[in-house]
Amino acid sequence: MTDVSSTSSSTTRRLRAFFQQQMQYWRMYLARQSRKVGLEGKLRQAVMLLSAVLMMALLMAGFLLFNLLALSVALIGGVLALFRPRRPIMRGPRHSNPF
Repeated sequence: MTDVSSTSSSTTRRLRAFFQQQMQYWRMYLARQSRKVGLEGKLRQAVMLLSAVLMMALLMAGFLLFNLLALSVALIGGVLALFRPRRPIMRGPRHSNPF
């Protein structure tokens, strides 16, 4: 008759050894893949980096242009409001009440 604790510990040991072998396999596979990145991989990385930088530059330029447009509209409105003729404020019984 076998002892239950020895069976479970040997199963655990075998599972641990199996997972360590799997980890070692994937480590070696990934190391080989990273060494195998050739010219097209580097070109793809460069294109991705360039497109990300270009997209950020366009986003920043659009934001800047929008802010400049909003600021110029506000400034023009303020300058026009300064030179617009004002109607005098009627106080007291001088103004005509329509009701």
